[in-house]
Amino acid sequence: MIVRATPASTYFLDAALETHLVYKSFGQMVNSLDSSFPAFLFVFYYITPGIKPAPSHARKLISVLEEFSMTFTKSCFTAFAALAVTAFCLPSTMRAGTVILEGSDAIDFHGLASYTAQVWTALDGSSALPIAVIVGSGGHAVGSDGSGVTIDNFSSVAAAGTLSNYAALYFEGDGGDNEGPEGDSAITAAGASSAVSSYLAGGGTVMIEDYSGGAAWDPIVGTSGGANADVSGAYGGAGGNACSDGETVTPVGTANGFTQPPVIGCWEHQSYNEAFFSTLGFTKSFYDAAPDMGGAGWSGLLSSGVTLTGATPEPTSIILLSTLLLAVAWLARKRLPQGASKTN
Repeated sequence: MIVRATPASTYFLDAALETHLVYKSFGQMVNSLDSSFPAFLFVFYYITPGIKPAPSHARKLISVLEEFSMTFTKSCFTAFAALAVTAFCLPSTMRAGTVILEGSDAIDFHGLASYTAQVWTALDGSSALPIAVIVGSGGHAVGSDGSGVTIDNFSSVAAAGTLSNYAALYFEGDGGDNEGPEGDSAITAAGASSAVSSYLAGGGTVMIEDYSGGAAWDPIVGTSGGANADVSGAYGGAGGNACSDGETVTPVGTANGFTQPPVIGCWEHQSYNEAFFSTLGFTKSFYDAAPDMGGAGWSGLLSSGVTLTGATPEPTSIILLSTLLLAVAWLARKRLPQGASKTN
């Protein structure tokens, strides 16, 4: 989930900066040691039986390692705590999960295998869960396209059953035709909107093909009365070209598993005004919009968070890393000759 510039999020950013400075400080301190002692050999040099340690180096490295591991842990948990406080204080329109607005039908209509595989892989991450595709009115059943991810096609949200069994929900556009529009028929079905909202609250991911700002998606996107005026292209209220191949993958998109699509005649049909959607938490642009569809400040694939592929380490991973660092420091200290760990 993306946070806004609130006092709580300021604490989060401060904690993140502190963590960055710790990394930088660690590198500077290690580099300041005698160049004859490669820092990356520390573990092997000080915990391998039969190797005689150099106490002057050991004192410095052990101190750095212990300080780094403790400060790193403190900084990371401060960041997670601030993020939790921020989430608690945010308006109800913010989601615990991730919503991705897709201004393309390269999966459903064009059947672009390379992009389809990237989407499934990005959405699935390492979860090993299937992805539910809601084909809507007249949509097409789709496959994994070599991604190795299990794709289950359903005619409705209700037919998918327990949504928490899926890594993501992908909504095809209605009609199964070129340009969309988004699948209103699927989300307006009885119980569908509440079920998807609950799925998002539990941390799920929802991707909407050919999203054009329809009011039917208000509970999911967080809009009020629709966002059509801030959508360019097909069915959008902001004008612009309805067909383009001028989209450009961004560094954020690359980090989430996407690459530059080939020219297919019409990859992009809609683009989204980032100035408007960022107020709803949509701050991750995976593809910048084509120049004739808004250009700078508009996105062809806009997300409220990272995919499972681009997700950051969980607190448990940080605990394991910090514990490992402390264990290495303890083993190294045990290897020192008696009295060598004391400062002179």
